[in-house]
Amino acid sequence: MSKTVLFCMHQETGHLNPTFKLARTLARRGHDVSYFGIADLAPQIEAQGFKAVPWFPDLFPRGFLKAEGTVRLFARRRRVTERYHQIAERLLGNDQVSAEIANADLFIVDVNEPLAAMAARQFGVRTVLINTSLPQTRDGDVPLSREQSLPQDNSVPGEWRKFFAKRRLLARLASTAGVCPPYELTNRMASWFGYRTAELDDCTIYMPQVTDLPELVLCPQAFDFPRPALPSRHYIESIDLERKESSFAWEKLQPGKPLVYCSFGSQCYRPLDVVQFFKRLIQVFARNPQIQLVLSVGQYVSTGDVSPWPPNVMVVEKAPQIGLLQRAAAMITHGGLGSIKECLMHSVPMLVFPLDIDQPGNAARVAYHGVGLVGDVRDTSVAQLEAMVHAIVNDKSFAKQATRMTDRFKAVEQFRHGADVVEAML
Repeated sequence: MSKTVLFCMHQETGHLNPTFKLARTLARRGHDVSYFGIADLAPQIEAQGFKAVPWFPDLFPRGFLKAEGTVRLFARRRRVTERYHQIAERLLGNDQVSAEIANADLFIVDVNEPLAAMAARQFGVRTVLINTSLPQTRDGDVPLSREQSLPQDNSVPGEWRKFFAKRRLLARLASTAGVCPPYELTNRMASWFGYRTAELDDCTIYMPQVTDLPELVLCPQAFDFPRPALPSRHYIESIDLERKESSFAWEKLQPGKPLVYCSFGSQCYRPLDVVQFFKRLIQVFARNPQIQLVLSVGQYVSTGDVSPWPPNVMVVEKAPQIGLLQRAAAMITHGGLGSIKECLMHSVPMLVFPLDIDQPGNAARVAYHGVGLVGDVRDTSVAQLEAMVHAIVNDKSFAKQATRMTDRFKAVEQFRHGADVVEAML
């Protein structure tokens, strides 16, 4: 029997992409699948064959993502605080967004959108959390997913204590300037939605997490550090090899030369550092014409910012990542989990230069599993970067470890466990 399934993801490309495989499986099983989406991301959702339901269009008008990337950090934080209040108030009212949630048979909500998850309970809608990162809760002696730590580090408990102490201090300091981080606002607003403090897990990396909801983690458990099992947590399929990708001048690739693909994702993290890193990377390939580079600079860096480049380098704003990974000998990445998963699905080893959020923790896992090398985007010199490129292309041990991980990834991707969990709830 067909049911209505509504996704509410954090409004970023990297949060949407890993959900499309699950959504496509559900649609093929006869369910009506749609997504909340801001105007900037509606075309991406619709290109995959799903309906895009407007997500507070007056708060997120067309052009919002690019414009927000140009706003100074403090001003951006203040805007986030204001919008968070507005979203909470509307979810409690008769806004069109609330009506869409109330009409769904199942609401699949990003763990980074806890207000939406809490709002669903007031409508009696079945809800499941979905996590595009590794689990964000404090589970045993697993290091913080935003710190570049390895599991044998005996300071893990102290690391967590320092993290929470620092976060509390920063929240207090921010409040004096009229800024309140969303994780703190969520705790304050929970009672508005009828939630008690005990119903939220506050010991998390980013946002408080509703404790009575099942969680779908969009990554094979094999990539994580060893972690205690939870009966409500399911590691499920997420790598969408059918994703519609951008066009590309494939004829410009140079046959016979090992291909290295570089992309630092779709978000705006430390753009000045990234530009300087890209320039050093181009120097490496200018000195090594026997290998070739495809560099995707993203929407926040201009191709002109990194010119000139030699004939064995292609610089584009956007590239078809799946298609390139099918040909690549290695990838250079910022360590976003989506890119890491797609590399491992194609047995492609990595050089990881983490920038922010969960990327340092992801990089630690790359090193732990022996599927790549990790560097610092600011401090790695041209000579050091050249040595790393040679190592990742020529040392077959990295590719061998990546291939072992590929086998474990394919087992998860073929099982369709996520779709089965969702249908059981329906």
